[in-house]
Amino acid sequence: MGFKPGEIDVPFDRSGMVIPSNTNFLDTWEAMEDLVTAGLVKAIGVSNFNHEQLERILTKPNLRVRPLTNQIECHPYLTQRNLISFCQSRDVSVIAYQPLGGSSGGVDLMDNPVIQTIARKHHKSPAQILIRFQIQRNVIVVPKSVNPKRILENIQVFDFELTEQDMNDLLRLNRNLRLTMFPTVLSWLPLPAPLPPRQIQGSEELVRPRTGLGGTEAELPRNPQKQRGPRSKEASRAGLRKSTGTVWQVLPGTERPA
Repeated sequence: MGFKPGEIDVPFDRSGMVIPSNTNFLDTWEAMEDLVTAGLVKAIGVSNFNHEQLERILTKPNLRVRPLTNQIECHPYLTQRNLISFCQSRDVSVIAYQPLGGSSGGVDLMDNPVIQTIARKHHKSPAQILIRFQIQRNVIVVPKSVNPKRILENIQVFDFELTEQDMNDLLRLNRNLRLTMFPTVLSWLPLPAPLPPRQIQGSEELVRPRTGLGGTEAELPRNPQKQRGPRSKEASRAGLRKSTGTVWQVLPGTERPA
């Protein structure tokens, strides 16, 4: 599962949709199984798989190695209850990335009044509450920090326990909101006139502007992930960076029931 190979890191078609590669992820999984057989890796897993994709691997004929884990974005604004339940029912562990959330609409997750109230009650930081929240759901947590004080704080989460009411209050914050976003064109934004198609490896692909509000092709970053802006204090806390003029589209936030 990836992008169509070529000169452009993220290729788009004429409708502004990302062009994927034609590689079947089941074929990729077989190659990863070979690595286990060869003793090069101990275990393999997946990331950002929904329950249908994961089920395709688990029910694959002649499956040699089961996925050990599914790494997904997970925090109180995106609780992933159905997907976590499905994974755990199939003995696939869940790893939560971006568990401390980030900013949405100018409001940081850790500034949420519910989280602040629970933190004060337990004499803990909001980050410790968010980490403990995942631990009590049997979800592996991967917080990110380069600050020694915060790294120490992040592991001091085993001397208290959230109450059932605390857990329910945090779960009720769910908005099916993804804070880790995928670079693509937002077709509903006012875009400048379409650029002419370019011939790339024998096929027509349209290089679309990614500012959404203007600019020319020459002014646009070829690789949005490499065009990184300054880290704000809040972004640094959550391991995020500000984008520099790039339009980002949130992936669908609702996981269908298993």
